[in-house]
Amino acid sequence: ESLIAMLQARLDSLSPDARGVALLASVMGRVFWVGAVLAAARQSPGTGPLKAHTDALETAVSNGLAELVRAELAFPRAGSMFTGEQEYIFKHSLLSEVAYSLLPLKFRRLYHTAVAQWLGKFATPDFAATMAEHLERGGFYSDAAQKYEQAAHYAQTLGAMDEAEWLQERAGLLKMAPADARSFPDTGMLHNP
Repeated sequence: ESLIAMLQARLDSLSPDARGVALLASVMGRVFWVGAVLAAARQSPGTGPLKAHTDALETAVSNGLAELVRAELAFPRAGSMFTGEQEYIFKHSLLSEVAYSLLPLKFRRLYHTAVAQWLGKFATPDFAATMAEHLERGGFYSDAAQKYEQAAHYAQTLGAMDEAEWLQERAGLLKMAPADARSFPDTGMLHNP
């Protein structure tokens, strides 16, 4: 508990831009990308954790990331899983969890949906499960089930049968979600293998 309190205090001591970037980045977990942070920030310009308006978001994210690095709370990574996207990592996984706990509940679904859409641009089979998780947290259960099924199929091709079984079970549970569950905006990304 004292460690969590200390991490909250460190986040609270940051500038508004750095704190806002940390909260938005936490939606992805310990590892995050600048493009995904921007995608989330664009969902609530001026009203979410990052108070910058649309025309100043990129500068606010850049300044916030620079401060997080100076404070040794996050670090840029030499390589990235996504071509052309700068990847960062929080110093500790607990730091990303604490930042996520500070994220207002009213924005979480919105940000998970934005991250899912951003991940959809890359549409690689090895990120289907990650995209499914963000779709599920965004409330798009039918679309999340479809992505979990794709991830299960991909896991089977890799011989990861336990993982494939868990992913398939998760898809089945989500298919039983209420019929009024929202449908994901059709960008074509849900139809990629």
